[in-house]
Amino acid sequence: MFPAFALGSTYGALLFARCIQGVGSSSLVISGMGLISSRYPEEEERSKNMGIALSGIAAGVLVGYPFGSVLYDLAGKTLPFVLIAIFVALLVGVQFLSVPPQISAVNVQYSSSTKALLQDRYILAVITAVCVSTSAMAILEPCLPIWLLETMQAEQWQLGTAFIPDSVGYFLGSSFFGVLALRVGRWKCSMAAMLVVGMSCICIPFATAIWHLIIPHFGLGLGIGIVDASFMPLLALLVDLRHEAVYGSVFAVAQLAVCLAYSAGKYKDITTLIYLEADHRGTVKAFSKNSVPKKLSRTTSFSSK
Repeated sequence: MFPAFALGSTYGALLFARCIQGVGSSSLVISGMGLISSRYPEEEERSKNMGIALSGIAAGVLVGYPFGSVLYDLAGKTLPFVLIAIFVALLVGVQFLSVPPQISAVNVQYSSSTKALLQDRYILAVITAVCVSTSAMAILEPCLPIWLLETMQAEQWQLGTAFIPDSVGYFLGSSFFGVLALRVGRWKCSMAAMLVVGMSCICIPFATAIWHLIIPHFGLGLGIGIVDASFMPLLALLVDLRHEAVYGSVFAVAQLAVCLAYSAGKYKDITTLIYLEADHRGTVKAFSKNSVPKKLSRTTSFSSK
């Protein structure tokens, strides 16, 4: 996957790499959350360890945004993916040596069907909330770099570092609010977190400098982290109480909600950009091709491949 990102220069190659990445990351999340739910049946331990797992995702995002933007600015797109491929290979080797795979005879247990889970109104309410909260970040990720280039003349390395505050917020929310949400009330924490997400989204368009984005982005990441830390253990609890205590299907449904949010978010971004281009077509024609800023043209040409 990572060599395809590093070496790919056509839209088809990059699309194929993204598909493989989506399959791998979704499988990892589903199996990881299911494993934690099976290993820790007690609610407090389960909430704590799911928070730790989610904080690992947040730590990767926290490092990935500035890592990718700075290296891309210095050496292009190939070097970051080559380094990531090396790190992944080393990690797989260490994991294989420290925890070798074991084959043993086990009783196969079948989980509830996806249809049965989606017909459960409590599970449906939870995954809808996850989808809505995630859609905020899904819409922001492709739009924000273009907006920064057009309105604030941001440098290439600033495009990734602008996302550091929401990564820090997600890390704190997912790490420390799992057990707290269990004690205070998961629905109360999640509803308050979604209000924070909404207020942060409202504040972002009013920013006139990059540092104005720090507080809204932090609130956005914090809210999404609290929602995930509250609802992922709740999904496992609902399966324990209302369905077969096998967790793969319910976390697959939750991951489906996340994927739906990112798909809908990207589609909304595309339609918005098309509308703006059509609305300002007369203004765009007034400028020559050479009048487009160099930084903007470089980024636009890469993203359109």
